[in-house]
Amino acid sequence: AVEDLTLNMYSGQVTALLGHNGAGKTTTIGMLTGMIPSTSGYALIAGQDIRTDMTQIRQNVGICLQHDCLFSLLTVKEHIQFYSMIKGVYDTKQNPTAHNSNTVHAEGAEEPSPEETVTRAMEDVALLDKQNTLSKNLSGGMKRKLSVAIAFVGNPSVVYLDEPTSGMDPFSRRFTWNVIQQYRANKIIVLTTHFMDEADILGDRIAIMAEGQLRCVGSSLFLKKSYGVGYQLTVEKLPSVAASSGTKPAIDLFTIDDDDANEETPQKSETSLSSQYNTVEDMLDGVILGTIPKGRVLSNVGTEISFQLPLESASKFQPMLSKLDEYVKRKEWIVNYGVSITTLDAVFLTVTRGEEGTSGSRRSLMGSSSNTPKSIEDSKAVINTAVSIKSGDQEVHDLILSEEDKPNSVDSGPIYASEETTGRIFQRHVQALLLKRALNFKRDKKAWFCSTIIPSLLSLLGFLTVRFGGPSRSFEQLVLSTDDLNPDVMPDVEVVRNPLLYNPSGGIFHCNPGLCMGNPSLFNIQVNETGENYNYCGFSGRILPLLESCDDSPYCGANCTITQTSDLMSVIDPLEKEGQSIWNGLSPQSLDPDTFSITKTSYDLFGSAKNFSGSQYGAILFTHDTKSQVDGVEEYFNGTINGTYSDGSILFCQYNTGDYRNDGNDYCDRAYRGVGYVINTNFTALHSSILFGALADQILLNNALQKNTENKDETETISITPILQPLPLTLREESYSAGQDQFLAWFVLIFSFPFITGSFGTFIVAERMNKAKHLQTVAGVEASAYWFSSYLWDIVNYQFPLWTVIVLMFVTGVDVFTTTDRGVFSGTLVSLVLFGPAAAGFTYLITFAFKSPSTCNFFVICFNFLIGLAGPLAVFILRIFQDDRLTNIAETMEWVLRFIPSFCLGKSLFFVINIESL
Repeated sequence: AVEDLTLNMYSGQVTALLGHNGAGKTTTIGMLTGMIPSTSGYALIAGQDIRTDMTQIRQNVGICLQHDCLFSLLTVKEHIQFYSMIKGVYDTKQNPTAHNSNTVHAEGAEEPSPEETVTRAMEDVALLDKQNTLSKNLSGGMKRKLSVAIAFVGNPSVVYLDEPTSGMDPFSRRFTWNVIQQYRANKIIVLTTHFMDEADILGDRIAIMAEGQLRCVGSSLFLKKSYGVGYQLTVEKLPSVAASSGTKPAIDLFTIDDDDANEETPQKSETSLSSQYNTVEDMLDGVILGTIPKGRVLSNVGTEISFQLPLESASKFQPMLSKLDEYVKRKEWIVNYGVSITTLDAVFLTVTRGEEGTSGSRRSLMGSSSNTPKSIEDSKAVINTAVSIKSGDQEVHDLILSEEDKPNSVDSGPIYASEETTGRIFQRHVQALLLKRALNFKRDKKAWFCSTIIPSLLSLLGFLTVRFGGPSRSFEQLVLSTDDLNPDVMPDVEVVRNPLLYNPSGGIFHCNPGLCMGNPSLFNIQVNETGENYNYCGFSGRILPLLESCDDSPYCGANCTITQTSDLMSVIDPLEKEGQSIWNGLSPQSLDPDTFSITKTSYDLFGSAKNFSGSQYGAILFTHDTKSQVDGVEEYFNGTINGTYSDGSILFCQYNTGDYRNDGNDYCDRAYRGVGYVINTNFTALHSSILFGALADQILLNNALQKNTENKDETETISITPILQPLPLTLREESYSAGQDQFLAWFVLIFSFPFITGSFGTFIVAERMNKAKHLQTVAGVEASAYWFSSYLWDIVNYQFPLWTVIVLMFVTGVDVFTTTDRGVFSGTLVSLVLFGPAAAGFTYLITFAFKSPSTCNFFVICFNFLIGLAGPLAVFILRIFQDDRLTNIAETMEWVLRFIPSFCLGKSLFFVINIESL
């Protein structure tokens, strides 16, 4: 972009750098400010080499970039204050009088205070009334004025103004010219512009570049003389003459008043002037080119004809113009004429087109030094790129050096007034950058909402949900009741809600139908040594046959007569008032009296289902009662008993003398007397066997109470309520349950903290894209100071949501993160505290891949959320299978993802909530 550039610039002068678009003006400034590295060559700025001393150079350089690089949320005054802090205006150690406006120097001039300096800077650019206006609300011209004011902040000795008046109206442009001229004293000002009049007025020396090369340099007058075409004479012909192709006009074409007709001298003069030429071109050639032979015709179009006259012919203008005046006065041939000197625009066009000047070759006028090359071509043999700027009144030394002759250190040139240490400058810049971030954060509601409010709010909602909305793993006791059966059926005289089937009195039933299923001999153990017989298939209350085999019979036992079931079921009152009934809509319904076995009962229950509005959920089948008779008992015992089931069962119990259960007569009496029943249930009812078993006991209990009470109406009914009490959770079950309950809290943290990381990158990308970082770098801010201040600010800003979330953990009682068992809280605290610094640095690396702040913010948030959520879950699931191959995959994922802070945070907190189960 820039090649073979050799140029001197001097203090107290404005050097205007002109050139077409792409000529290399901005690139040259970029190299001088260190933003673009030069491939070869060097430049000296006040004795400092841009290759080795750029840090020192930037401390005394101001720049107004081609485009406005402003902070949209800072005011005009805050912009000036910020760059004043960077330049050390507020530094009391560098400027002892910075806060003492009454200090008077030896010369008698009072040193202004920093605030006065800031106010004066705003006054100089007419922005004092806008000092509290945000830069985003300024007009385009006001933004350029602010950029110019920033360039002169800190009184730098070198100022670069890259098209400072672009976009300004004529009034603002001329106002800015006055500002530049006001600040030019003791400064090297480099000005680039596309306005030739601006360069002509402001430029003490004008350098014109084309195609990356310097074509010429010198004062405006010198360039006009060297590359200009002298003067330009434009003559306006009479319309009639132009229409007649330049022939001599007829006399009647003119209107002559009476006074002119009476004057003989003008008439004679007219005749003498007109008689010499046939056309207007002949006349002008004779008058103009006859007087100035070196002139030439530039154009002859319509009624205008233009001549180019050399500068050295100015002494011959008087007689030539006198003759033209005569023609104008006589209104012959011409109407009017005008003379103008060559403009800078013409010089610029001539140079950029590559045309030669009056000396026959393109000139490079670099100054008065005898060591300076005479032309651009002469410098090619010396060095590819060399720009030298000398400050003050120092003598211009040999500036064009070969790489072999370049000294290691440059001692020439004045040193800067500031002798601050690097550490002091670093500290000053960090303070200014932190103040800038604080002011921006104060006004950027989106930033603090994204980085502070959203994480805290999401965490609060998640913790409250865990604390009050989590499912209970400790089950409550389950109360069983027939009232839960058939809830849609309303009981009535003719409507049965919950039918309770039973076998009526008058029939027979198997005495012991539930003794054993299958071969009874399989359940008897005989011990030959002792003669004992152990039977473990239920209570061994069999009555006939006692010792006979019944392998081929589906039932091995006696049949009992049923005599008391109808009386037993009479205690149930299905029409009791609601709230006073213990039977909950039960209605006793008898089966076929011929029902005598379990198998026959199953068929009868299936057939009776269609008789009721509600479903049949249970039946009570009485096998024997206290008055049941057993056939064959008298013959078996030779008539010693009356044949009742109670007496027979006692005898058979006493007969088993070797049975371990034989404990005398009381045992047999207690074991085999009473009422026997079998419960049939519908498995669709919840815990129906327990429910109807308790219901049968409730029937027997209330029947016994009525028998022992003379007044049955006053008998108090007793209900038996079956209750299922769940077993308590084991420690392992409790740990898994706690992990499931706290998963939401973990998810909320993993979802909310990426919003903080998004704010880390947004401001960085925004400053880089609007060139604010570029401007700060040129103003002298080191990259270390910039990144350190950004890192420090982000860490400090991270503390607000961090400690808010930690406090919310304790307030809402999220014990899974706050318990001190196994060091859980310490691990949680360390993970959260270290996440911010790690995420900030990682986000800075990501920002270099983006040009849009919003896109960067969105990507960082989504990326950290997905990695923080999916990474730990994937690793955890792979480890659950306890497969070596899957475990190796999990370990590989951990090694790769551990460089991403969000994964480390997600994994650490996930293991915290599952610490008991892992």
